[in-house]
Amino acid sequence: MKVYRPEIDGLRAISVIAVILYHAEFTVAGHTLLQGGYIGVDVFFVISGFLISRILLTEIEATGRIDFLKFYARRARRILPALFAVIFATMPFAYYFLLPLELTDYANSIGSSLLFGSNIYFYFTAAQYGEPNTLLKPFLHTWSLSVEEQFYIGFPVLLLIVRRYLKSRFLPCVLVAAALSFVFCFVTVRHDPQQAFYSPLTRAWELLAGTLLAYYEVRRGRPRPQPLLAAAGLILVVGSLILFEKGTVHPGRVTVIPVLGTCLVLAFASRENAIGRLLASRPAALTGLVSYSLYLWHYPVFAFWRLTSLDFGNSDKFLAITVTVLVSVVSFVVVEKPLRHSRRSRALWVTLSSSVATIAAAVLSAIMMAGFPHRLDDVYSPLAQANEARLESTFLSLNDNIQAEKPVIFIIGDSHARNYINDKSLLSRTKAIFLTSLRPFEYTANAFRFELISWMKSHSDNARVFVFGNYFQLDESHSCLGLMFQRKSDASICLREASYPPANQPLAQLPLFPSDLAFTYVDIVKLHCDYDKEKCLTSSKGVPFITDWNHMTAEFLTTLIGDILEKRTADLRSDGLLDFLVPPHASQAERTASSQPNATSSASPSN
Repeated sequence: MKVYRPEIDGLRAISVIAVILYHAEFTVAGHTLLQGGYIGVDVFFVISGFLISRILLTEIEATGRIDFLKFYARRARRILPALFAVIFATMPFAYYFLLPLELTDYANSIGSSLLFGSNIYFYFTAAQYGEPNTLLKPFLHTWSLSVEEQFYIGFPVLLLIVRRYLKSRFLPCVLVAAALSFVFCFVTVRHDPQQAFYSPLTRAWELLAGTLLAYYEVRRGRPRPQPLLAAAGLILVVGSLILFEKGTVHPGRVTVIPVLGTCLVLAFASRENAIGRLLASRPAALTGLVSYSLYLWHYPVFAFWRLTSLDFGNSDKFLAITVTVLVSVVSFVVVEKPLRHSRRSRALWVTLSSSVATIAAAVLSAIMMAGFPHRLDDVYSPLAQANEARLESTFLSLNDNIQAEKPVIFIIGDSHARNYINDKSLLSRTKAIFLTSLRPFEYTANAFRFELISWMKSHSDNARVFVFGNYFQLDESHSCLGLMFQRKSDASICLREASYPPANQPLAQLPLFPSDLAFTYVDIVKLHCDYDKEKCLTSSKGVPFITDWNHMTAEFLTTLIGDILEKRTADLRSDGLLDFLVPPHASQAERTASSQPNATSSASPSN
């Protein structure tokens, strides 16, 4: 007979609250609260492994078989109604707020979640969990549901095989499987942390930890309540939530701590001890009952709020959590609970089947129509897009026909420079080295850039080094085209909200400033408009200055450089730049000769 254990719902409550606070990213005095909240998912894994294994082991012990149809029907009733409700509710928001590529990604993530494979999808699309860009993916959180669903698919089959062919060796088989999974996790997290995070093979040991506990209970009965062990388990769980950080290697060896703690609470907490009574208290148990809806709703609510809010501050985060709680409770009362326990099976399956068909049709439409790009026409015309694509393509062909008698200018950059060349024979003819890079004295991904420049300069013809500052940029959580589309505005909104670069930035105090390298810093913004945003250009021929959060468009860059060459000739001459750039008043013949590919080459060592 199934016995309800409210303390398990209390443990679920702790887990879901931790996950929600982790994704909210509340900050106090510059410190992000509960950086280890992601451990809540690991607690869920152990609980799921325990409960599902107990159901299956009890059935197979009693009947010698598993009713797969009944098992998967229960899982579908538990998982699908609430998930479909979230999907349908978010579709209008996705259409009206997501850019074409984002909408395509949204559709793919929904499709993969329907196929129980969103963890695999997000792994192969390089979604680094917890990074700013992933906070904008409304269904990223379904990766954990897919891991659990893969367990639901695989474990019953393996259980039946072991029961039939290995009979009394179930425990050794589970121990070996859990050990292999843990070793694979430990090895994988070192060279591919993303695979370790998303893979069911590296997560299986957490679910199987719950399986081992369930096996003990089914065979020998539930252990006697132990207050100290229950308290120790809760301390391990809560301590992990508080003490683990974003940089903690996870999943890995330290993940044993919350997994063990969860097992101790499941085994030894009961209403007979304080920990059990605390977890079984009405507020905790009720929160746990709604935990699945809370988990499903919080991430898309946060994602769309972040997308449409220019400053997702603590007050916005509190409001987002409030909305999450309200819609989750409604979803639980109206959708999840009634359909889970509905006796009208035929009507339920017709509803679920039609929902799958409708969602699949919407997903395929979004993918086949490439995210419905016509939605951008009002803010970024097709003609402007075509002209930008054509001009940008010319930036990719500047390495051709480098003639021996011509001087060389190396343009070194990351994704802010478009080309790559690796011909060391050119160094001896190099007269100038231009560095065009994202935040050149701050961007740690390319920390070696100045060592490379020093080496190139030492092998060049006494080349001059010029480091170019960036034009205005947004924070990483917004794109200019996204702001334009959501606000139905031109690119001026992006300039108003730009947070970088600050005026009069003390360059020498920045972390990657090369104090031992002689170079000239070219402050693009100062030359163009002296940091007065009212005077700064925001677009050129209908093309915004950026479409993402930081890369200048080719059309705008061409116009910007032309404007600076025309208006600040004296400054450029004093800096020595006019030895390598052609001012606008130069003759057409000079302009043509100087702009030929054989006069310029570039290198892009990393992204």
